[in-house]
Amino acid sequence: MGFTEKMLISVLAVTFIVFGWYGFDVYGRAMAGETAVAEFSGTMWIMFGSYIALVMAAAIITGIVAHFQGDELEEDERDRLIELKAERVGSYTQTFGLIGLLVMVISEYSAFVIAHAILAVMVISTTITFLLRLYFYRRGY
Repeated sequence: MGFTEKMLISVLAVTFIVFGWYGFDVYGRAMAGETAVAEFSGTMWIMFGSYIALVMAAAIITGIVAHFQGDELEEDERDRLIELKAERVGSYTQTFGLIGLLVMVISEYSAFVIAHAILAVMVISTTITFLLRLYFYRRGY
């Protein structure tokens, strides 16, 4: 397994942990009746900050491990092609999600729902992109 695959796995793990925690927190608080966006601003900032810090830590640790294992760190044409194909599908996902968000805005959903739907679209499209990149690497494309 190369450096890029290890990096994708570590970022996916961080994504599932951080956004999973945030999703459970938001769901619990929403069921308790807290649906004002201002009530979630502190939690959102903590979530974004922890996500950035954990991804940076995962990148550093993965880079150090890859260096000692002698993994190739340079990108070649295959890597660029895999990234392009995965980004294309992730962009389609994001486009359909944004169309759904426009429907939500037109239907006058609350700011709480729209804000979290925007976050969900971003997380889902990024996760699909990373999963497809991992799939293409494993498939041997």
